[in-house]
Amino acid sequence: MTLNRSDPRRDRIDEVNDLMAELLRKRYGRFYGLVVRQGLSDSAAREVIHETSKAVSKTLIETGPVQDLLPYFTKALQRQVTQYRRGQSRDRLVATDPAQLSCDQGAPQLEGLPAPAYVSDQQLGDALNSSTRQQALEAANEAIAELPDHLKQPFLIWLEADLEPRQIADILGKKPETIRPYLATARKYVRMRTLELLATTKNEREEDIDE
Repeated sequence: MTLNRSDPRRDRIDEVNDLMAELLRKRYGRFYGLVVRQGLSDSAAREVIHETSKAVSKTLIETGPVQDLLPYFTKALQRQVTQYRRGQSRDRLVATDPAQLSCDQGAPQLEGLPAPAYVSDQQLGDALNSSTRQQALEAANEAIAELPDHLKQPFLIWLEADLEPRQIADILGKKPETIRPYLATARKYVRMRTLELLATTKNEREEDIDE
């Protein structure tokens, strides 16, 4: 938003622009990870972050500062992702007021998560010791991708925005006592599934060598 120098809101606009620029400078990569890991393409992710930034800036200029910008922005961003995935129009996306955001609430559902195969402690240790950082990252990404949405969303917000369960609950429109077991289940699954994938990769490499 740009105004002439005589506009009384100019100082506020400059302040908000500086705040948003600093937030995106520090957190853009994390915000990008939060969005693309929920299935959006590179271009869609960049659009959603850009439109969220515009919507949040507009609200802050018109209504004043918020107590904590990070969870506020993350809440707006998550809602934009939800709307984008539902195929809502771009005009509706941009018009969203971040101050009024809430996601659909529902009863806790922990079913639908595949159980990782059993991997012995020795196998886990060997897999970690013999894996590169890139292999570990790829395995973790695969494990995260397997999470159902009701676990993936809070886990990604925790991972990328580093927020507390109560803040994540507010972003998703759920109760903290619902989010905590979601996070615990997701963290346990991602850890075990990542190690299982690494162990499987190690075994496949060894079989190739034997052949």
